[in-house]
Amino acid sequence: MNGVVQGFVAALNLVLQYVQEYVSILGDPASAVFGAFSEVIGDAVSVRRIAQSMHISESRPEEETRERTREERVLWVSVLAGQLKFNKETNWKSVAEDILSPPMSPAMTTDTQHPRPQQAQDLIATTPSPSPPIDRRISDEIKPSEKFLPTPTVSTDNTTARQSKATELDKAIAVLLVARGKFSMGILIPVILMLAATAAAFYDAYSRLGDRDTSLALAYCVWYSWLLILGVWGNCYAAAMNSDLARRAFSEIVHFGNERAVTVSLRDRYVNSQFWDNWAKKMSGRRESFNSDKTQSDMDNNPLTWKSWLHFCIGQFLGWCCVGVPSGAAAAIAWNTPTIGLGCRAFNVLLYGVLSFAVAYLNVLRSWLVLRDKVKKPEHSEKGYRQASTHYVSHIYWLLTFLNSMVMVLGTIFHLIGVFRTCWCDRLVWTDDTRIELNNRTHESLDHAKRYWLSTAYVSFSIVSLISLVGIVLRHNIAQTMGDWIDRCNRDEQRRREEADRLTQITRLTSGGAQIG
Repeated sequence: MNGVVQGFVAALNLVLQYVQEYVSILGDPASAVFGAFSEVIGDAVSVRRIAQSMHISESRPEEETRERTREERVLWVSVLAGQLKFNKETNWKSVAEDILSPPMSPAMTTDTQHPRPQQAQDLIATTPSPSPPIDRRISDEIKPSEKFLPTPTVSTDNTTARQSKATELDKAIAVLLVARGKFSMGILIPVILMLAATAAAFYDAYSRLGDRDTSLALAYCVWYSWLLILGVWGNCYAAAMNSDLARRAFSEIVHFGNERAVTVSLRDRYVNSQFWDNWAKKMSGRRESFNSDKTQSDMDNNPLTWKSWLHFCIGQFLGWCCVGVPSGAAAAIAWNTPTIGLGCRAFNVLLYGVLSFAVAYLNVLRSWLVLRDKVKKPEHSEKGYRQASTHYVSHIYWLLTFLNSMVMVLGTIFHLIGVFRTCWCDRLVWTDDTRIELNNRTHESLDHAKRYWLSTAYVSFSIVSLISLVGIVLRHNIAQTMGDWIDRCNRDEQRRREEADRLTQITRLTSGGAQIG
């Protein structure tokens, strides 16, 4: 019986978690859109640095190659774990430096790191005694660079073990890259449904030009178009990586704290990604950062600056514009649908846009207060005031978020069941000299359809399509770099196996020649 109750509670918590996320998206769309923007743009910048490092490191010396490979791994950790909640306990483990940039092993050296022919000749000239005899038939099959491999200066067993850990980390990164849901599959269903609904709305608007019902249906279709932006940039929640998988993959080098792995909501992605990005930039170029005695969470050492919060405010405005433009277009269509003026539908859409703007910046204040309480411990006299202010602001934010989501949900329901068709809704703007349109497809309706309805819808959908296209291009570039990195890992793995086999063969030949001598 207890097991059944626990299972029911777990299922209920899971459902409530998804419901809370969807309420947050509908009630605070600007934060959700900007959260998706910040995540994709941050990933694109990090992946571009990785691609540049991959291109440069192909022809650089061993030490510089190690540093660049180390930076690539740090960036991959921040990109793939960036959806996990960054907390005060997030930290590198003391063994991270050995795993991220281990000393090169002769058996695992790439072709670009072998001695060049001229170096091989120098080794011949400086060798004090000849090497043991080797079978000429087999010796001819071995490259000159393989005959004169330098002797490692560190313990071979220790080096091999550390290199093996690094290889396992690369494999873990590759597994996470492959395990992420395909972008095309993630957006396929919502994009098709949205485009199908849009095509149907435009077809009805053309075939029944001047019809008020088709005009209002077009207005609501335009209103919902911002969901297409969120679907493309957010890559859809179903395509996100499993948080437990990322935590287990990087558990060898990163301490995530004792909290359960939680995927950060879209509304909090910007602040969370800022910590991950700052953490990666600091760690990718400083060896002393891996000292477990000195390394502390960026929440203590590097809190977000005023520039980060300014970018947050600007980003919230851009996110709101992605919602405000479709909302304004929908309100304009509804306003210019006879009877001309402010009706229930136009008021519904305008109210949603205004509340979305207010909630977006209330989220900035809430995020700042919550982070302030986590980073800086207040004095005893200020503790109660700070906790109370954060508590009240958070509750006001969630109340307005819920109300705004209900504005969209209930407004849609009232539109579908015909509540907005009542005369009471038209009386919102009636005056004594108002001309009431009782007929459908009148001359005025046809004129407004050509002048306002279709043109406004076209402009709104063009803006939405352009923003979505930018997201698709960025996602494609990210996926392309991921594929290139996986291919390079496969080539390196094959090369390491071949080099290990050749080194084993050389060792056997050398030991056999020594016994013969």
